Amino acid sequence: MYPQTAAELFSWGQGWQATCQHAFADLHVDPDRLREVASLIPGAMRGIASEKQLGTYSDLDEARRGLTNAIAAYLDAH
Repeated sequence: MYPQTAAELFSWGQGWQATCQHAFADLHVDPDRLREVASLIPGAMRGIASEKQLGTYSDLDEARRGLTNAIAAYLDAH
């Protein structure tokens, strides 16, 4: 439909993947797990932002800590 827009959005994803790989480069994280986490983070953060905007019964600071801890545990798993 809009090839330039699609190409731009694709490049954002590639840039995000590269940013995550660079951020974790010195930690020797499994590259497959890192790609999975890099794919998960934007959607998870949009969900938390949506909860903030729409109202929630959850503690969003606790939700962010939980997400962070879950990601760290997943990346640390051997």
